[in-house]
Amino acid sequence: MNRIYQINEQCDVSIIISEMNDEERSRVDRHIEDFIASHAGAQTIGEDVRQGIRQGQMTTQVIERLSKWCHTGGAYTNGEEPARRLALDVLGTELPRLVDEEDVRLTDYRERILLILQQYIRTR
Repeated sequence: MNRIYQINEQCDVSIIISEMNDEERSRVDRHIEDFIASHAGAQTIGEDVRQGIRQGQMTTQVIERLSKWCHTGGAYTNGEEPARRLALDVLGTELPRLVDEEDVRLTDYRERILLILQQYIRTR
């Protein structure tokens, strides 16, 4: 049986990204480019998502940072919708916010990450 995620007691998770066909890869690449183009600050996380796909797994840190972009505001608002499309395409689910402004995990982090994993399993 292939594992599609790994999780430890601290809820650090690595989601194994399934192989993509050419059409899926092209669509995800477009979403990454749209996200990067949405805001100057999106470059690093966009490239980290791309690297995670190449390596076949998305780490906790990348998932947490992408979750912030999915629920941001103010000067970062332009990146919200592209981040949500990217998360939905790569992980099969919209990401709930996982960390606060100082990157501290939210009190219901465990429940939120488990919901992400459940949805990911359903879509694979």
